[in-house]
Amino acid sequence: MAVNMTKSDVTMLPLANYIKEPCSNSPCQNNGVCTEHGDIYRCDCEIGYGGHDCETDYLTQALVFNGKSSIKYPLPLPELNNEFTLCLWLKSNSASTDTPGEVIFSYSRTDGAPSNTESAGLILHVHNVYYIKFLGLPAGYPNLDYIPTDGKWHHVCLTWNSELNGRFILYVDGDEHILGNSGKLRVLGGGEVYLGYLPEGALHQAFPASSMFVGELTMVNMWDKTLTKSEIENMKCNREEGNLVAWSSFFGNGVESSNIQKKMTNVCDAD
Repeated sequence: MAVNMTKSDVTMLPLANYIKEPCSNSPCQNNGVCTEHGDIYRCDCEIGYGGHDCETDYLTQALVFNGKSSIKYPLPLPELNNEFTLCLWLKSNSASTDTPGEVIFSYSRTDGAPSNTESAGLILHVHNVYYIKFLGLPAGYPNLDYIPTDGKWHHVCLTWNSELNGRFILYVDGDEHILGNSGKLRVLGGGEVYLGYLPEGALHQAFPASSMFVGELTMVNMWDKTLTKSEIENMKCNREEGNLVAWSSFFGNGVESSNIQKKMTNVCDAD
C-alpha cells in the first residue's frame, strides 16, 4: 500500500548537521582558539600553553639537567644594539665553587667578537657572569655567590643596558645586585642560545673548564629591553614570554640532548 507523505510529515534537518564540524565539540583546552580546515582542526594556544589541543601548560614544565644534558634554542638570536633582560627560575644543588663553574645559559657566536665595541657572547654560570668583548677576550664578574644552590627554586634575572655604560644588574628573588659595567657595546646577533651547555667556539675557548649544569630550569625568557625591579617582580609568575627567547619555544622545537628530562612543577607555589 502506498503511503502519501506531505512536506509537513518530514523533519527537515539543516545541511550543517550532515557536515563534520571538528570544532563543534570545543577540543581546544585552556582558552585555545579552534579553527577548522576541512575535516581537521587546529588549536591556536594562549601564551604558555602547547600541544595539539593546548593541553600542556609549559609554565608548569621544568627541564632537568644531569650534567650531560642540554637544550638549544631553535632560533638564532637577533642583534642586540642596546639592552636586554634575561629571566629564569632555577633550582640547583651545586656544591662546586670552581671557576667558571656550571653553565646555566650561554649565547655565543662561533667567530668571536670582531672589534672592541662589539660583544659576541654571554655566559651565566651558577657562580659567575661573563661576557666576551675586545676581540674575544673575556671579562666578567667571577665568584658571584648571589644565586643560592640550596635545592630550592629561585627567580634570577640579568639586565644589561649599553646606554648606561653597559651596566649589568643581577636580581635574585627580588634582591638587586649591581655587578658592574661592560662599557658601551653592541651585542652581535646570529649566535646560538643553549641551556646547560657551552658549545665549541670562541666562548668555549675562553672558558674551557666550564661544566654542564646539574639542576632544574623553567620559564627561561629574554627581552630586548631593560626591565625594572618592579616589572620583574610583577611578571615572575605571569604568562609573559620574552620576545627574544620564549620558554614555550624550547618545547617541541628545541634541539635536545638525549639525556634531558621534563617534569611538572609550579615554581610560584613550590619551595
